[in-house]
Amino acid sequence: KYRDVVFVGDGDCMGLVIAHLTNRGVLKKGPSKMRILDFDERLLEFYKIAIADLHLPADLISLERYNVRDPIPERLKGAHDVFYTNPPYGSKDDGNCGKVFLSRCIELCKPAPSWGIAILPFAHKEDWSRSAMHNIQSFLCENGYVVSEMIREIHQYHLDDRPSLRSANVVVD
Repeated sequence: KYRDVVFVGDGDCMGLVIAHLTNRGVLKKGPSKMRILDFDERLLEFYKIAIADLHLPADLISLERYNVRDPIPERLKGAHDVFYTNPPYGSKDDGNCGKVFLSRCIELCKPAPSWGIAILPFAHKEDWSRSAMHNIQSFLCENGYVVSEMIREIHQYHLDDRPSLRSANVVVD
């Protein structure tokens, strides 16, 4: 089934990657519609150029300036099937940054069977990271979602002062 996917904060340009792979036929069942929500106008301008350069269908991707600190516009509530988000790492906030981004994703999606993918901080050898992931997973469960898959340490940050930082791909249903 083709889906309507919302990307909340797309600094890693995953929406563009998915659109390009779908357009090239690499993804056989790619999204039918994609909405990119980001507060960074530079990213949205880049997307406009890339959409034209890659000859992507004009109706595949919509772009909108949005900051997760703001309420979700009524017209977008419950309008999507799937979400993707890669929030800032938030190593000092006990998972709150991830929870804010996920709360917006949840508001943007229809009730079950909606699902999503989040890139979330998880360096399992560090207490603060386990605590943050626990808080995020508790939040998800309280909002009717369960973690159906988690691929640990799939992302590494190349920081000299924090070589142990890792993130996980977390799939929620």
